[in-house]
Amino acid sequence: MQAVSFGGLAGWLHDAPGDTLVLMCGAQGYEDLCTQRGWHDLAEMLCARGFRALRFDYAGCGDSLGSDTDPAQVAAWLGSIRQAVAFARGELGARRVVLAGLRLGGLLAAETCLQDAEIAGLVLLGAPASGRAYAREMQVLASVVGVPPDDAAPWPPLANGFELGGHRYTSETLAALPGLARRDDLLMRLVPRPCLVLAPGNAATPDETGSPAATGAPFEGYESFVIDRIFSRTPVADWMRAADWLVQTWPPDSARAAPLPPLAQAELAGGDFTERRVQFGPDNALAAVLCQPRGAAATGVFILANTGANHHIGWGRGTVEMARALAAGGVASLRIDAAGLGDSRALAGRITPPVYALDAVADVTTALDWLAAQGFQRFGIAGICSGAHLAFHAAVADKRLASFIAVNLNRFDWPAGLRVEDAVRNVYRSSRAYARKAADPRTLLRLVRGELDVRGIARALASRVRQKLRTVFARRAASADAHSPRSLMRQLAGRKTQALFIYGSQDAGLDEISLQFGSPQKLAAMPGAEFALVHDADHNFSPHWARAELCRLVVQFATQPRTHD
Repeated sequence: MQAVSFGGLAGWLHDAPGDTLVLMCGAQGYEDLCTQRGWHDLAEMLCARGFRALRFDYAGCGDSLGSDTDPAQVAAWLGSIRQAVAFARGELGARRVVLAGLRLGGLLAAETCLQDAEIAGLVLLGAPASGRAYAREMQVLASVVGVPPDDAAPWPPLANGFELGGHRYTSETLAALPGLARRDDLLMRLVPRPCLVLAPGNAATPDETGSPAATGAPFEGYESFVIDRIFSRTPVADWMRAADWLVQTWPPDSARAAPLPPLAQAELAGGDFTERRVQFGPDNALAAVLCQPRGAAATGVFILANTGANHHIGWGRGTVEMARALAAGGVASLRIDAAGLGDSRALAGRITPPVYALDAVADVTTALDWLAAQGFQRFGIAGICSGAHLAFHAAVADKRLASFIAVNLNRFDWPAGLRVEDAVRNVYRSSRAYARKAADPRTLLRLVRGELDVRGIARALASRVRQKLRTVFARRAASADAHSPRSLMRQLAGRKTQALFIYGSQDAGLDEISLQFGSPQKLAAMPGAEFALVHDADHNFSPHWARAELCRLVVQFATQPRTHD
């Protein structure tokens, strides 16, 4: 796997000696976040079968330049595919190009095929029936993904469009999506080029729509793939079906015309930053993006950890926004994928994915070694949720980390045997939030209607009471325990490590702070520690205004000198 860049776009080449290159047009926005690892797995599978595979991020998406609020996004996404095709033929010397499109990427790929008769064929994976149908799906999904906590004030709507899991769809984008041709019409117009369509659920396949050149099959793993990344599973059987069809249609020829020439370093430059996609660690297993201030040398650098099982762009592309905001403030950053996440390979003997697993501390140590070799001298680390857990424990483990930022840290220690999937399914609000809601007459009405999971809430609160009693007792009986969060914070204070804890005002992690330290105020009173609340933000900081406030707090902490009491 080799990082590439072209026309402001970021990509990865999975190279093989075959003569056919599969250009992978991925999903968009929230669905891209859900499916990124499985898309990476398909590229690796194709490479192993003798096909060259090129993944890339559309303009305004992922690691590429631009924003989802830029004008003419649909046209820009189509232009991104055309740029990738030109790069594949020119820089990579591809003899034959086949497009593979996932979800909206399928419609975009099919539109591109119509405009380019030299594209050999098409693979559609879960493509929507039309751009209009896709826009409706996203609007429905936006009502349940990344929504305000029940006890938060309603979030102000976007001036135009809506947000889905932090990804913005402007009114202009929504108006342009219906302009894409219907999937079945596209297939009929692509005759006689070979096409494979894997359709989810009860969606019609080409065998039913009458397209003579297309092969249809059910997308059996769709439902367990295009969902939140914590639960998403790579649809191995479907990928094998697609790979088999490609092998039968274009048997790989290992005799490439000429060896691939050395590629230019994968760099992108924005107004305030430059970025370079890098690999390092054992056998270059770890992948990351180094973001630096443009035109100035930074000696300070922050490692930005994965949020949950999401890859290094973060929920709602928030980690990309944070990295570029830090660069504008004169601070470099390294947004890294821990081993087994995103673009990093899994390592033998390691937990995969490493969510709330201390195995990932070794990856931070490896990243610090690499950054020191690049000339950086001052180091910090930041993360949200499981990334905050990693940031805290990495700061404890490696004295080179002079500061850390923990955002919505849910637990300092992850209980043995507790699965992350189960914890996510049973997330309840903070105890303070329930106390406030209990005084609300609307809560009683919901209780009468049977709309509240009373037993689940009761179990959660009872568990917190038991944990509180155990913690208080343990604190008094063994206040010198070297492994308690309080003792570890004292240890960090002794090293003069700076710490910033940031929470949404209703986040359940606030109970963890109260359990371990008595209150947020007592934590903030510890030497070197600071505490900040962002009112009405959800756990992932989904809305754009919450991410903007988070970036402001992070940049302020990273750039302002402070004394250690």
